[in-house]
Amino acid sequence: MTKTEKKEIKVLLVDDDISVIESIGRVMKSRFGMRGYDNIIVFTKHTKTALDAIRWMEEIRPMILLFDHNYGSEENGFDILKVAKNGLSEQIKKLIAITACPDAGAIYRQEYGIDWIKKSDYSIIIDAVIEFVENK
Repeated sequence: MTKTEKKEIKVLLVDDDISVIESIGRVMKSRFGMRGYDNIIVFTKHTKTALDAIRWMEEIRPMILLFDHNYGSEENGFDILKVAKNGLSEQIKKLIAITACPDAGAIYRQEYGIDWIKKSDYSIIIDAVIEFVENK
């Protein structure tokens, strides 16, 4: 997809750490703006549980979903992934697990074939979204 094609692209970032979503969201919006991507809408949602994240995912119906693994609940990122792959697979085209937990990250990559990026690697997270948009 080129920058001149103006199809709206929704990006949803869900995490239980408000500083993470605020920081990544702010940098992401700035980088998209600098690159001329005014058709990318970034939603940042502070979620206390994986079920909250799933509700936001179902309401917003993003094309790109960035999600944490650990929440303060029994459910986790694997539950989010199951809903994304089964119930919203027509809408969600790119899944990125963002977590500081390398064991979970390895499972996302090896068993589910999706990107895992360390939560602290803001630039890599944003570059992965931009690469997807530019190669779509």
